[in-house]
Amino acid sequence: MKDENNIRHTCISTKKFSHIVCGDNVVCSSFEQDRDQIIEQLPRKNELVRQTEHSTKTAAANIDTIIVVCAVEPEPSLELVDHYIVAAELLAAETIIVINKMDLNNAKSVVSIIKAKYKDLPYPIIETKKNDFSSLDHLANQLKNKTCIFVGQSGVGKSTLINALIPDLNIETQSISDQITQGKHTTSTTTLYDFPHGGELIDSPGVRNFSAPKLNARSIIKGFIEIDKFSRQCKFHDCKHINEPQCAVKLAVDKNIINTERYISYQNMIKPYI
Repeated sequence: MKDENNIRHTCISTKKFSHIVCGDNVVCSSFEQDRDQIIEQLPRKNELVRQTEHSTKTAAANIDTIIVVCAVEPEPSLELVDHYIVAAELLAAETIIVINKMDLNNAKSVVSIIKAKYKDLPYPIIETKKNDFSSLDHLANQLKNKTCIFVGQSGVGKSTLINALIPDLNIETQSISDQITQGKHTTSTTTLYDFPHGGELIDSPGVRNFSAPKLNARSIIKGFIEIDKFSRQCKFHDCKHINEPQCAVKLAVDKNIINTERYISYQNMIKPYI
């Protein structure tokens, strides 16, 4: 935690505050010379929650922007990207898609697939690669004075990107082959870093699967903004856009106004709730 003079202090807490996560705002009182004690947790404006096998887990709080990092290698899971976008929409947070490792051979084909799926949607796509300071500067400008969380599959280079944005960190990184061999992620805990130009970066453990906690059909529709837009033209106000007649969403898919792959992601996400 930093005080009003921008000096960092270590904080201690009691069991009462054991649920505090990266991004939380707290009130502290002086405990020792360089240590403070948390006495109050301030209300959250939002929280990123994911469903684990047996429960839900809050990954971070007070998020302004979710940075979804894909890479040319490993092969991007765009359905996973859609899960994060839905989470961002429900948080009222921005989404930025980063395509990393653009120096690899098949970069152009991967970029074309991703750009086709998210064409005309308000999610900036930034291409990055090692030692490309122009793209890093572009990304840094998007993060300034915001609380951002980096999410994405294992091996896409989140830690490498953060090292490039904040050079003094030297976060440990691994090659994809090392990660596969060892069966673990480079980043194992969620950590918040101060961004040099203002704001914070939260680095989360790489996840191969992300699921929002149990939602309802209306929330999922809201998370797909293009589907939400056309849903207002459907004959039935409670249309789920799967089998209903006179569905404006299905008509928009047939006319290629809504991307087919996005619609398939929507179908896969909503089916358990209908």
